[in-house]
Amino acid sequence: MSRACGYLIGVAIFAFMTYLVGVARVRLDEIVGEDVFHEMVYLPSGDTLKVAVLGFDQPAADALFIKTLIYFSGGWSLGEERWAKRGMTHELLESITYLSPRFIQAYQMGSMFLASSPDLDAAVNGTRLLQKGIDYYSSPEGAADPTQDPRWLFHSLRANIFDVNIQIYHRARGDLAAASGARLKALEEYRLAAASPGVPLAMVQVAAGYEQMMLGNAGGEKSLEAAIAVWEDAYKNALSRQDAETMERVGEKLKELTGQLEAIDVTKYLQEELTAAGRRYMEQTGHPPESPADLLEARLIPGIPITPLSTEEAQDKWLVLPDGSIKSQALADLDTKAHLDFLIDKIVEFVKAYPDRKLRGFDDLIAVDLLDAPPIPPLAMLGQTYDFDSRMGWFVSRMPFGPEPSPPPTTEEAPQS
Repeated sequence: MSRACGYLIGVAIFAFMTYLVGVARVRLDEIVGEDVFHEMVYLPSGDTLKVAVLGFDQPAADALFIKTLIYFSGGWSLGEERWAKRGMTHELLESITYLSPRFIQAYQMGSMFLASSPDLDAAVNGTRLLQKGIDYYSSPEGAADPTQDPRWLFHSLRANIFDVNIQIYHRARGDLAAASGARLKALEEYRLAAASPGVPLAMVQVAAGYEQMMLGNAGGEKSLEAAIAVWEDAYKNALSRQDAETMERVGEKLKELTGQLEAIDVTKYLQEELTAAGRRYMEQTGHPPESPADLLEARLIPGIPITPLSTEEAQDKWLVLPDGSIKSQALADLDTKAHLDFLIDKIVEFVKAYPDRKLRGFDDLIAVDLLDAPPIPPLAMLGQTYDFDSRMGWFVSRMPFGPEPSPPPTTEEAPQS
């Protein structure tokens, strides 16, 4: 018997079974009424379903997947009441992937269906469905065909559900601790996606970008080191597969990130040298320099350095402090972002430990031993302060020459309820 013929026979058998279920449905509708009828409850599951399809697993899975698409479409974006009538979606997808565990589209589209529900349990079931696929493709049976390995895709989809659907669900209900936990799970999944065999470089870029965003201090040492670690994993992955083209492209990205890290180190060195010169200037004159040009005129420096953190879009500036020290504006910005990110972490801890209390500022964090003292802003001598914005629910940086709104927090963005 040809493969095509066997496929048609399987579809015919499945269609006949559906017809019998339809006949039973009509009779039951007459007895108990249509409103309480849930047509998909008549579908067997597990080993019973596998026996019922008489060995035609893939044809039956295909037909059932089409039936699922039709079944689900009736509840698409119609609110919680209509979605409740599509509550069998997860069970259907479980049956499909039981019949055909290599059915990538069922995992991919099915998880998206479930995540689109306003119900948290459905979104969680979407992550479980994807984990089922990951577990299968990690098994000896699933790994038999190395050319078909969707684990990076499944991990990235899990990350998306945690970061978007589950996080937003908790945030909308004011549960900042659970929302933060969802983002950490997303970070973990992105890391796993970036380290999976065959992952596209675009996915590695997404994972590294998310890592930097979560750590805040964008472009700073901590986030750069984290991004470098992600790309190093991608390089090792390509090396294990002897993928020379990917190794070359990943190597270029590692060189770029390492260069950025070196730029920070060089700027710190230049800052230390200018500060030393600025304090010598104070010893000689009794007052701080007005600008690095004074140091040049006093022959304390051979020239005014341009930091490697300067770009065509934004030129780094040297700022003179009252004590004669000199700060790089770019480094000060990075330090400020690191401080604000640290404070956001403390806000999350406070809300988790004291959900019924409203945070009002530093004093509340210090009172519960979450903070020893407020962090000192890098430009405090120029009047920079960290203030708690009760409307937004997080700390912001301000300068005396006008409010300078800080970028939204990166570790936990939700305002206090």
